[in-house]
Amino acid sequence: MILNIPLRLSRNKHKSILNKLKYKYLFSITLMFTSCSKSDCNCTNPWDINTTYFEDDLVSHNQKCWIAIAQGKGIEPAPWLHNGNDIWEECNH
Repeated sequence: MILNIPLRLSRNKHKSILNKLKYKYLFSITLMFTSCSKSDCNCTNPWDINTTYFEDDLVSHNQKCWIAIAQGKGIEPAPWLHNGNDIWEECNH
């Protein structure tokens, strides 16, 4: 009977750790699939090759709305890693 108590505590601790990991995983998946951090994609400014853009800046280019996910200059908004694009993501809100 005395041996069962540590086993129960150990199992409960293991389940608790797994539950925490499950919630962290679900939270990170939710963040990953969020395509735009602003509530609306009001892209009134056209993209300009000479402008330095910062995270969360919005531009319009080729009849689409784009949001900067990092700082950059001279990178044309396009699908991820197309022609070196590593700062733009299409904004769908």
